[in-house]
Amino acid sequence: MNGKDRKMGEVRVEFTGVRLRVISMTPKAFIEMMRVLTTTFGTAGLTMFFHMGREKGIHDSSEVIEALRREGAYTKRRLLEAVMDRSRVLGWGAPRLVKYDEGRGTVTIRIENNPIAKYCNTPGEPICYFLRGYWTGVVSEALEQELACEEARCTDRKNLCCEFIIGRGRRR
Repeated sequence: MNGKDRKMGEVRVEFTGVRLRVISMTPKAFIEMMRVLTTTFGTAGLTMFFHMGREKGIHDSSEVIEALRREGAYTKRRLLEAVMDRSRVLGWGAPRLVKYDEGRGTVTIRIENNPIAKYCNTPGEPICYFLRGYWTGVVSEALEQELACEEARCTDRKNLCCEFIIGRGRRR
Protein backbone atom coordinates (compact mmCIF):
# COMPACT_ATOMS: atom_id res chain seq x y z
CA MET A 1 0.00 0.00 0.00
CA ASN A 2 1.54 3.30 -0.98
CA GLY A 3 1.16 6.50 1.04
CA LYS A 4 -1.61 7.93 -1.16
CA ASP A 5 -3.67 4.71 -0.91
CA ARG A 6 -3.29 4.68 2.87
CA LYS A 7 -4.19 8.36 3.20
CA MET A 8 -7.33 7.79 1.12
CA GLY A 9 -8.30 4.66 3.10
CA GLU A 10 -7.72 2.28 0.19
CA VAL A 11 -6.07 -1.09 -0.20
CA ARG A 12 -5.03 -2.07 -3.72
CA VAL A 13 -3.85 -5.45 -4.94
CA GLU A 14 -2.62 -6.46 -8.37
CA PHE A 15 -4.35 -9.38 -10.11
CA THR A 16 -3.60 -10.54 -13.65
CA GLY A 17 -1.88 -7.28 -14.47
CA VAL A 18 -4.67 -5.05 -13.10
CA ARG A 19 -4.39 -3.08 -9.86
CA LEU A 20 -7.72 -3.23 -8.03
CA ARG A 21 -9.06 -1.64 -4.89
CA VAL A 22 -10.23 -4.25 -2.37
CA ILE A 23 -12.02 -4.25 0.95
CA SER A 24 -11.45 -6.82 3.65
CA MET A 25 -13.00 -8.20 6.81
CA THR A 26 -12.19 -10.87 9.34
CA PRO A 27 -13.65 -14.36 9.03
CA LYS A 28 -15.37 -13.77 12.38
CA ALA A 29 -17.20 -10.71 10.96
CA PHE A 30 -18.23 -12.68 7.85
CA ILE A 31 -19.56 -15.56 9.97
CA GLU A 32 -21.44 -13.08 12.17
CA MET A 33 -23.16 -11.70 9.03
CA MET A 34 -24.14 -15.27 8.11
CA ARG A 35 -25.52 -15.80 11.61
CA VAL A 36 -27.58 -12.58 11.50
CA LEU A 37 -29.04 -13.41 8.08
CA THR A 38 -29.86 -16.96 9.19
CA THR A 39 -31.43 -15.75 12.44
CA THR A 40 -33.46 -13.13 10.55
CA PHE A 41 -34.45 -15.09 7.44
CA GLY A 42 -33.83 -18.77 8.27
CA THR A 43 -32.43 -20.87 5.46
CA ALA A 44 -33.36 -18.10 3.01
CA GLY A 45 -30.47 -16.12 4.56
CA LEU A 46 -28.04 -18.85 3.54
CA THR A 47 -29.57 -18.88 0.05
CA MET A 48 -28.81 -15.15 -0.11
CA PHE A 49 -25.16 -15.89 0.69
CA PHE A 50 -25.08 -18.48 -2.11
CA HIS A 51 -26.45 -15.96 -4.63
CA MET A 52 -24.12 -13.21 -3.42
CA GLY A 53 -21.19 -15.60 -3.90
CA ARG A 54 -22.41 -16.62 -7.36
CA GLU A 55 -22.66 -13.00 -8.51
CA LYS A 56 -19.20 -12.27 -7.07
CA GLY A 57 -17.81 -15.29 -8.95
CA ILE A 58 -19.36 -14.10 -12.22
CA HIS A 59 -18.01 -10.57 -11.64
CA ASP A 60 -14.47 -11.76 -10.80
CA SER A 61 -14.45 -14.08 -13.82
CA SER A 62 -15.50 -11.26 -16.14
CA GLU A 63 -12.66 -9.05 -14.86
CA VAL A 64 -10.11 -11.84 -15.25
CA ILE A 65 -11.36 -12.79 -18.74
CA GLU A 66 -10.90 -9.18 -19.87
CA ALA A 67 -7.37 -9.00 -18.42
CA LEU A 68 -6.30 -12.37 -19.88
CA ARG A 69 -7.64 -11.45 -23.31
CA ARG A 70 -5.67 -8.19 -23.24
CA GLU A 71 -2.55 -10.24 -22.48
CA GLY A 72 -3.41 -12.78 -25.21
CA ALA A 73 -3.33 -15.49 -22.53
CA TYR A 74 -7.01 -16.45 -22.25
CA THR A 75 -8.02 -20.08 -21.96
CA LYS A 76 -10.83 -21.46 -19.83
CA ARG A 77 -8.39 -23.34 -17.63
CA ARG A 78 -6.13 -20.28 -17.27
CA LEU A 79 -9.19 -18.29 -16.17
CA LEU A 80 -9.87 -20.79 -13.38
CA GLU A 81 -6.22 -20.74 -12.30
CA ALA A 82 -6.15 -16.92 -12.23
CA VAL A 83 -9.37 -16.70 -10.20
CA MET A 84 -8.03 -19.32 -7.77
CA ASP A 85 -4.90 -17.19 -7.36
CA ARG A 86 -7.05 -14.12 -6.71
CA SER A 87 -9.07 -16.04 -4.12
CA ARG A 88 -5.86 -17.19 -2.41
CA VAL A 89 -4.40 -13.67 -2.26
CA LEU A 90 -7.62 -12.30 -0.77
CA GLY A 91 -7.56 -14.85 2.06
CA TRP A 92 -10.29 -17.29 1.01
CA GLY A 93 -8.00 -20.27 1.64
CA ALA A 94 -5.85 -22.23 -0.75
CA PRO A 95 -7.97 -23.49 -3.69
CA ARG A 96 -6.59 -26.18 -5.98
CA LEU A 97 -8.01 -27.58 -9.20
CA VAL A 98 -8.43 -31.32 -8.54
CA LYS A 99 -10.46 -32.26 -11.63
CA TYR A 100 -10.96 -30.35 -14.86
CA ASP A 101 -13.05 -31.95 -17.59
CA GLU A 102 -14.08 -29.20 -19.98
CA GLY A 103 -15.82 -31.64 -22.32
CA ARG A 104 -18.12 -33.01 -19.63
CA GLY A 105 -18.49 -29.65 -17.92
CA THR A 106 -17.17 -30.92 -14.59
CA VAL A 107 -14.70 -29.23 -12.28
CA THR A 108 -13.65 -30.14 -8.74
CA ILE A 109 -11.99 -27.51 -6.56
CA ARG A 110 -10.45 -28.37 -3.21
CA ILE A 111 -9.85 -25.60 -0.67
CA GLU A 112 -7.46 -25.98 2.21
CA ASN A 113 -7.51 -23.50 5.09
CA ASN A 114 -11.03 -22.28 4.26
CA PRO A 115 -11.62 -19.38 6.69
CA ILE A 116 -15.39 -19.90 6.86
CA ALA A 117 -15.19 -23.58 7.76
CA LYS A 118 -12.17 -23.04 9.99
CA TYR A 119 -13.88 -20.45 12.20
CA CYS A 120 -17.46 -21.74 12.09
CA ASN A 121 -18.39 -24.30 14.75
CA THR A 122 -20.55 -26.72 12.75
CA PRO A 123 -18.39 -29.86 12.33
CA GLY A 124 -19.32 -32.06 9.39
CA GLU A 125 -22.12 -29.80 8.19
CA PRO A 126 -21.59 -28.06 4.82
CA ILE A 127 -21.78 -24.34 5.63
CA CYS A 128 -19.83 -22.68 2.83
CA TYR A 129 -22.83 -21.23 0.97
CA PHE A 130 -20.91 -18.15 -0.21
CA LEU A 131 -18.00 -20.19 -1.59
CA ARG A 132 -20.32 -22.76 -3.15
CA GLY A 133 -22.04 -19.88 -4.94
CA TYR A 134 -18.72 -18.24 -5.81
CA TRP A 135 -17.26 -21.34 -7.50
CA THR A 136 -20.60 -22.02 -9.23
CA GLY A 137 -20.40 -18.54 -10.79
CA VAL A 138 -16.71 -18.82 -11.68
CA VAL A 139 -16.93 -22.24 -13.33
CA SER A 140 -20.23 -21.43 -15.09
CA GLU A 141 -18.55 -18.38 -16.63
CA ALA A 142 -15.39 -20.31 -17.50
CA LEU A 143 -17.21 -23.18 -19.20
CA GLU A 144 -19.87 -20.85 -20.66
CA GLN A 145 -22.83 -22.81 -19.35
CA GLU A 146 -25.10 -22.74 -16.33
CA LEU A 147 -23.77 -25.25 -13.81
CA ALA A 148 -24.57 -26.23 -10.25
CA CYS A 149 -22.32 -27.05 -7.31
CA GLU A 150 -22.25 -29.53 -4.49
CA GLU A 151 -20.10 -29.07 -1.39
CA ALA A 152 -18.89 -32.67 -1.24
CA ARG A 153 -16.65 -32.15 1.80
CA CYS A 154 -16.44 -29.51 4.49
CA THR A 155 -13.46 -28.92 6.76
CA ASP A 156 -13.85 -30.60 10.13
CA ARG A 157 -11.91 -33.09 12.22
CA LYS A 158 -12.11 -35.75 9.47
CA ASN A 159 -11.64 -33.51 6.41
CA LEU A 160 -8.70 -31.15 6.18
CA CYS A 161 -10.24 -29.34 3.23
CA CYS A 162 -13.51 -28.37 1.59
CA GLU A 163 -14.31 -29.78 -1.82
CA PHE A 164 -16.71 -28.36 -4.37
CA ILE A 165 -17.88 -30.38 -7.37
CA ILE A 166 -19.27 -28.14 -10.09
CA GLY A 167 -21.07 -29.57 -13.10
CA ARG A 168 -24.29 -30.36 -14.85
CA GLY A 169 -27.02 -31.95 -12.75
CA ARG A 170 -25.47 -31.07 -9.40
CA ARG A 171 -27.45 -29.75 -6.47
CA ARG A 172 -28.04 -25.99 -6.59
